[in-house]
Amino acid sequence: MPQATTDTTTAALRLRDVHFAYQRRPVLHHVDLTVPAGSFTAFIGPNGGGKSTLLRLALGQLQPQRGEVLLLGDRPERTRRRVGYLPQASQLDPDFPVTVGQVVGHGRLRGGWRPGRLDAADRQAVQQALDDVGCADLAQRPLSRLSGGQRQRVLIARALATEPELLALDEPAAALDPQSQEELYDLLSHLSQRLTVLVVSHDVSMVSRHVEQVVCIHDGHLHLPSTAAISPELRDFFPDTESMVLVRHEHHACPHAGDDPELPENRHD
Repeated sequence: MPQATTDTTTAALRLRDVHFAYQRRPVLHHVDLTVPAGSFTAFIGPNGGGKSTLLRLALGQLQPQRGEVLLLGDRPERTRRRVGYLPQASQLDPDFPVTVGQVVGHGRLRGGWRPGRLDAADRQAVQQALDDVGCADLAQRPLSRLSGGQRQRVLIARALATEPELLALDEPAAALDPQSQEELYDLLSHLSQRLTVLVVSHDVSMVSRHVEQVVCIHDGHLHLPSTAAISPELRDFFPDTESMVLVRHEHHACPHAGDDPELPENRHD
């Protein structure tokens, strides 16, 4: 079975022989993965390849049919409150009459945080989160007056307000223009200096310039290129790979596709 990274004594995420299927349709096979604590790791792959499913398994939103998932050293249902999560599609209405500070403060109300007025510790966490994403001067601005890039930073601040050990983001730059995407990944790279960052993306060109580790997911298996150039294997499922290179990724034990038959069509991601 393929091993995506060399094993480490400190891991933010471990998956051992994980299998998952939607209604008997296989999505992931024999997944073994270690994400070191403090790393900036990207799950990349084509639509329907399984990358978002892998993230949901990591966070305990889905349960594998076989195998083990450990998040921050324990079962995800016990540790996911220590994770800041930005899902692929935010349910926050951008026209809702709320300020930036109120949006970020909402992050303090999840889980065990008491509802109602924020106390001094909550307010300090909100201010720190806004500082971290460069939006401290926007605290009183209505959410509806933000650009797309600013809105994503505010949503990241809301996740950071929980004071997480791991930040997980599913396609955070999908709706942004190229400049805003670059700025967003610069921010995530900076944040990875003090916490583990795990991002799902289909944009191999963008993430390869920022992340430390790339995990490619296709046909239910983990694939990693064995050189800095885009491999023929990746060209098969990324339609536009001209001028793209993968850099700064770990490839001590790069896995290859298994011999299992291809997954059925109409896969879920």
